[in-house]
Amino acid sequence: MNWGFVEAYMQFYGAPVVTAAISAGYFWADRSGAPLGRRILASAHGAAAALLNVAALIIWMVGISKRSFAAPFLWLHLVPVILILLSFFIYRGPKWMHFLQLPNVAALLWGLFIGSMAVTNEWL
Repeated sequence: MNWGFVEAYMQFYGAPVVTAAISAGYFWADRSGAPLGRRILASAHGAAAALLNVAALIIWMVGISKRSFAAPFLWLHLVPVILILLSFFIYRGPKWMHFLQLPNVAALLWGLFIGSMAVTNEWL
């Protein structure tokens, strides 16, 4: 097996997969009968982080990376952070699910690291 390929794949796509999976887990674990909009809002943190990460990779793949994209990309990461904090208050499912925020935040930070290099095309 080509482990270099697996490592490269996980560096680029691991973070959005993890954050999206945690969002899906939050959505499906909420069996409280809460309105659909509330369930979506309580589980949107990972989807927002995954969207930012995928957008950064698309910017890089298309070849439109610019150094000036760094600051907006950083500021946009406040959206999933705010959604994570919001989920602590509006999520009505099992409270142990909040432990999934540990790998979610780790994946968010990794996505910020890889994504900031992608949007600026300045790789380490």
